[in-house]
Amino acid sequence: MQFPELADGSLYYPSGRAMLAAQLACQDRLAQANALPPTALNRQAAYAALFAAAGPGCCVAGALAANWGGAHVRLGEGVTIGLGVMLVDDGPITIGDRTVLSARVTVATGAHPVWPALRAAGYVHNQAVRIGANCVLGVGATVLPGVTIGDEAWVAPGSVVDRDVPAGSRVGGMPARELEKEEDFTMNMEQLSNGDLYLPNDAALMQEQQHWQDMQAQYNQTLPSEQAKRTAMLQEMFGQIGEGCYIEAPMHANWGGHHCTFGKAVYANYGLTMVDDGPITVGDNTMFGPNVVLATAGHPIEPSLRAQGYQYNLPIVIGQNCWFGAGVIVLPGVTIGDNVVVGAGAVVTHDLPSNVVAVGSPAKVLREVNAHDHDFYYKDRRIDWAQIEEDAK
Repeated sequence: MQFPELADGSLYYPSGRAMLAAQLACQDRLAQANALPPTALNRQAAYAALFAAAGPGCCVAGALAANWGGAHVRLGEGVTIGLGVMLVDDGPITIGDRTVLSARVTVATGAHPVWPALRAAGYVHNQAVRIGANCVLGVGATVLPGVTIGDEAWVAPGSVVDRDVPAGSRVGGMPARELEKEEDFTMNMEQLSNGDLYLPNDAALMQEQQHWQDMQAQYNQTLPSEQAKRTAMLQEMFGQIGEGCYIEAPMHANWGGHHCTFGKAVYANYGLTMVDDGPITVGDNTMFGPNVVLATAGHPIEPSLRAQGYQYNLPIVIGQNCWFGAGVIVLPGVTIGDNVVVGAGAVVTHDLPSNVVAVGSPAKVLREVNAHDHDFYYKDRRIDWAQIEEDAK
């Protein structure tokens, strides 16, 4: 390290000209790497060149922030750094092989003294952070100066890690503490999808949910021209999403799409709302018109239970190549087959078979997709199949 005071833990004054010039040069290089489009072949190489060391197979999702541009960070092999990660790398940061830093994780080495006069004078001290191999740091987790995290540790989203974490531990909270029962959080998550009644105000669930909602809020602030950024964010937000999907902003989802599985080339017009407390599955090439609602959550009719906040979730499954008109509402537990067209404003309360057109509230099958649909696309407007074949060439 060029400036020993950055690494030895002592108080120092970070305003020397040489130090500031070196830091700005590192930040400029980081800005250049962040400016490269995700499709650029040299993008990952540009990121790797920023770090003090980076093993093969490392991947940076983008929008990386680092006080020294990563110059004081050493990465093992296959490290994954999510979108918007912040590395306060005034001091050394070491990250082991195959560790994952999820979106918006912060790893901080720099701190200021508690004594007001020293802080007012601008004094700083740095304490090294070490993160072992095969660790996972959840969305929005923060690691404070001087912390060592052992191999194969798991840090819950939104946690603040202020002390060392033993190898193999599962920690969570603010401040992060070892979870009393490894199954607690898993059990809560299972309640979201098994149809049982549960109370959705569980602290662990709410903490996890808020972070996905925060990411969704960021997605909704992206510009229409930032398609590469939107694609990267959807891949981070959704449980699974295929190639070629396009979701207009704003979209609204209770869990930011985290419990949604989309196939390839799914299109959603403005205002898609997914009450994705339970799982939502959508097949390839399905299209949603404006303001479609997919709601997995319900509440008991019994007033006393509803007053206590009880909820249940039932999965929604939608097949391939479906089209939902504007304002369609799909209710909990519904399965819809392939090649289904649902007319605007319909409320789908029951399963729909493949190859049908359904309309109304509640939605009922109007007819099957038939030979007429092969010949006409709208009223008396005939499909020119020769032109379609020409377009496909």
